[in-house]
Amino acid sequence: MLRIRRAIWVSALAGGLVFSAPAAQGAPAIQNLLSGDWLQRVGDDPAWYLDGASLDGKPLNMGISWERQGFQESPVACLQKEVRLPRSLRGKPLVCEVRQIAEHTDVYFNGQCLGATSGLGATPGPDQAGSFPLPEALIRWDAPNQLALRVRGHQWTGGDAPDYVRLRLRDGGLPTASIAMDFSSADHVHASALPVAIPIRIALSGMDRLEGRLRLRVETAMHQQVLLKDMPIALPMAKPFVLELGSLKPGFYQVLAQFSSDLCESQDVQWLAVSPDRIESPIVPLPGFDAFWDRARRDLAKVAPDSQATLDPSRSTDRRRVHSVEMTSLDGLRIRAWYTVPNGKGPFPAVLHVPGYSVAMQPDWFTGDDGLIHLGLDIRGHGRSADVIHPGFGMPGYVGFRIHDADQYIYRGAYMDCGRALEFLASRPEVDRARIAVEGMSQGGGLALAAAGLFPEYVACCASAVPILGSPEEHFRIRTIYEEEMREHLAIAKIGTWEDSLRSMRMVDPRRFAGRIRCPVLMCVGLFDDDCPPYIGFTIYNHLKTRKEYRVFPNESHLLGGHWSERSTNWIRRQFGIE
Repeated sequence: MLRIRRAIWVSALAGGLVFSAPAAQGAPAIQNLLSGDWLQRVGDDPAWYLDGASLDGKPLNMGISWERQGFQESPVACLQKEVRLPRSLRGKPLVCEVRQIAEHTDVYFNGQCLGATSGLGATPGPDQAGSFPLPEALIRWDAPNQLALRVRGHQWTGGDAPDYVRLRLRDGGLPTASIAMDFSSADHVHASALPVAIPIRIALSGMDRLEGRLRLRVETAMHQQVLLKDMPIALPMAKPFVLELGSLKPGFYQVLAQFSSDLCESQDVQWLAVSPDRIESPIVPLPGFDAFWDRARRDLAKVAPDSQATLDPSRSTDRRRVHSVEMTSLDGLRIRAWYTVPNGKGPFPAVLHVPGYSVAMQPDWFTGDDGLIHLGLDIRGHGRSADVIHPGFGMPGYVGFRIHDADQYIYRGAYMDCGRALEFLASRPEVDRARIAVEGMSQGGGLALAAAGLFPEYVACCASAVPILGSPEEHFRIRTIYEEEMREHLAIAKIGTWEDSLRSMRMVDPRRFAGRIRCPVLMCVGLFDDDCPPYIGFTIYNHLKTRKEYRVFPNESHLLGGHWSERSTNWIRRQFGIE
């Protein structure tokens, strides 16, 4: 799970490249003769790229992330589509523009390779889209043509869909259409008691009038189709078309709007939340759950912390003192953290920061805040705490490490690492013990909630963004490759059964700790998040019995646009009465 996103995570936290989901104002006006609809086949067969090859793959929309559409990770995949070009364009030079978040992409038209692009590969870099002239001798006018891509090493993107393939006139001259959906609220959250109506506007430029078709598809987060509509439409529109959906059940809904004509293609994808705080996700009792975690806490208590905080003069400033911290956690494992303390008279409120999947904490992330103490923890297997246990983040990787046995599962120890770090903060004279917060994002979001539930005596508030590990069975239904990854873990590890692994996942499910949390909780989700779908976040949130609030970011994916750290810190400061 999440194994390929390590470089993206580190880049985002360090202020590097972050892709964004479609902008709130809708699809931009871009010349394009191609729809976003393709067929995808897994594997590498040269016959698929030949002129006349059968088009019998699985439907894939280029504007929606591959993982949201249930595609498995594969070394090589083929994308194909039929293209019809009007004879009116004959004699006008055409170019094909291709961008795939992949190691390498070959582009074929009617069996001939136009060229190749090298994309982002394993590490994000600049936009490396390719632009290829389309030889007129290859084109069959007003008849089917075949466009195919051989995509090697495609990268999942956490909900963003930065891939595209465009076919346009080199010198311009095609009309463009831009689609925008008008939601009743800025965060796209709608009350389930009210009927849902979404005005859809399509703006035409470059032509006085254009006839085409409007296609609309609405489906749930569980991939169940709610609506499919295809109708003729003429641009410009006298008034917006209103998509009437009636009353919808609490949940999350994807809306795809496409305009199609001989000279212009455009689409936009947006998400809608309907009363997410009313989503029901019953917790099936898990025998031995309470005893399991009571025993884990007792085992932790038997281990002397032997905490050491060493001042690092080279990293300290006239505003803050930076320390490197070591402490002993469950199983006698030494874990490490960065500890930054404001200069001045304490005690100060403190924040425990717990890491996202694969993230190694850096002290300079916490040196710009004078009002709070920060402890950036590397749980076992992460950063400076990966010297003894280091499963890495490939396959079976961290999430699959010893998953066959709940008593040995790595998250049992990771949750106890968070508890040990909270104990460290509570033991420090410069820390205001009544004002200790825990916060994290993604894996860190799940860790923060688990820590607040397992160690409620230490935690005064909890900020969690896009938490993972919640409600595994429902997560399997939303992100189909999640279950495929877990079964791959078992196949590689060659130990344990599916039921063994599922029991371990249930033991660490943050939903099961929600009822134990006593402090205020903030949870944030992004509607375009596929790694940690917002539906899963709310299966946890809705079991909280304490004061709570949520924020929905309608156009952000897994990284929430890179703004989580500032938002969580500001919320924590407000909880602690710090201006």
